[in-house]
Amino acid sequence: MKLYYEVEGEGEPLILLGGYTCDLTHFDCIRKDLASSFQLILPDNRGAGRSGVPEEPFSIEQMADDILELIHTLGLKKPHLLGHSMGGFTAQSLAARFEKEMGKVIFYQTCLKIRPVSGAAMKHTLHLNEDKASIRAQAESILPWCFSNAFISDPKLCESFFDAMEKQLYPISLEGRKKQFKALIDFDSHSWYHKIRTPSLVLCGSDDLLCSKEDSHLLAKHIPGANLHVFPQMGHMAHIEQPTSFCSLVRQFLLSK
Repeated sequence: MKLYYEVEGEGEPLILLGGYTCDLTHFDCIRKDLASSFQLILPDNRGAGRSGVPEEPFSIEQMADDILELIHTLGLKKPHLLGHSMGGFTAQSLAARFEKEMGKVIFYQTCLKIRPVSGAAMKHTLHLNEDKASIRAQAESILPWCFSNAFISDPKLCESFFDAMEKQLYPISLEGRKKQFKALIDFDSHSWYHKIRTPSLVLCGSDDLLCSKEDSHLLAKHIPGANLHVFPQMGHMAHIEQPTSFCSLVRQFLLSK
């Protein structure tokens, strides 16, 4: 399976794991800042960006196995992980199954299982894609699920988001979107997330509609020594809305002894 990735910066290795339908450009707003302190490894998840789309269905566990193989291929020693949303599912799988091979882990605006209301919102966007709706229409459908009231109230910020969506160089294919959606919906870590023992930071937005903040509290409560930070009045994309403070939190956690 072809897995596309990029490497930038020097320092302790940090793998950034993106969410549903996202390629590595999802982290463009924090990439330069974090690359000043870490060796960033930015893969495209299977099904998205410039990575392959396997013919058979796939799971979050297989996506985690892709990252483990990448770790071995690059010879990385205990890399840190930062998993956003669906990328947080991948991070949970890696931390639970391969604890000794991982460094510190940041579970960022993720959950233990997608709630039905969130799944319905994603399915709606999938249907818009199937019906060949405009990119702008698809972007408008996810806007309230991703961003804060302050972001949505600013027409210039909304237009910048729509423009970025329309200018994507490697948009996810319909086939890749469908297979990622199935993997996303099937994921459920309720029965095993308590096995995670890696040094962990849990980040969530107080107003996140996609991933329940209650799940973030459960992760922080049941992972020994885990820290929890809640971004006030923030939705699902704190790294886009508050990149400076976001990177400061990441750097402080990962570089502390």
